[in-house]
Amino acid sequence: MSRAFELISKGNCDNTSIDVITAYTAAAIVYGNGQRSGVITNLTIAEYEMREESYTEESGDMVVIPCVHHKTGAQGLAFLAITEEIDDVVQFYYDNIRAKLTPAETATDYLFLTRSGEQYDQVFRRIKRH
Repeated sequence: MSRAFELISKGNCDNTSIDVITAYTAAAIVYGNGQRSGVITNLTIAEYEMREESYTEESGDMVVIPCVHHKTGAQGLAFLAITEEIDDVVQFYYDNIRAKLTPAETATDYLFLTRSGEQYDQVFRRIKRH
């Protein structure tokens, strides 16, 4: 894993490193929140940019991302709580991978994309693969 981060930090965006970091980042959010994979599939850049720092005695410092479009969206927002360290990983993904992808016309707003620029789907299958 650290090798993938190192390669991409140096500008070597090979496909395996991109796939590993994207899957790791998605997994950290999904598994850390016990959410369905739809929160990753539908998470938008705007939602990620609305994240806020939060503190509770139980959890300590966390970053909270609101997610509007998810399977039970009619019941309101899903709030994704991640550690500051995971937020750094998401920011790394956003700055070093997502920013360099050309999104498909239907996927411009999504935070997570496949290498081909499509909306990131089949999250659990992709995580399992890497």
